[in-house]
Amino acid sequence: IRQRADFEIHLESDSFEKLIGKLLLNQLDVGLLFSNFETTASEIRRKALNRLPPLLYYSANHPLAQAGSISLDNLRQETFVVMKDSFVSRNLFRSLNFTPKNIISTNSINAIYSYILSGEAVAVLGQNQTIRSYKDVFTIEIPTTDTEGIDIAWNKNSETPRLLEF
Repeated sequence: IRQRADFEIHLESDSFEKLIGKLLLNQLDVGLLFSNFETTASEIRRKALNRLPPLLYYSANHPLAQAGSISLDNLRQETFVVMKDSFVSRNLFRSLNFTPKNIISTNSINAIYSYILSGEAVAVLGQNQTIRSYKDVFTIEIPTTDTEGIDIAWNKNSETPRLLEF
């Protein structure tokens, strides 16, 4: 973008709250934020740049691994382990149209990995919370409209940033 733009681009990194504050004060033209951000500021507009579906994780030792295909019916009786207060978890269970038999909530990706490996639970994580490259863990993309990713955000009361043209 810097090579193609006919204007100066300044980049800065900060917390979600500070970036939203700067957008509201027109101190920033645009912000790149995780799509799972929530703000009550009606002045903030956003557009999806990238969306990835959540992944269902299960162990090679889990009975699901022996199933020829996995359907929603297979998942109804499963215990799910989820990241506490996760955007993906909140929205996924709503889109599945059922409440899992049991939900274990944790703040630790290592605990989730342990539950998965033991075969005690399956996990649904956004692709920014992934468990990477473990040969004993399988994944399936979960089709849902509640995907997460990166959004570009701006103040609707400011001039439309020229960066949005790229």
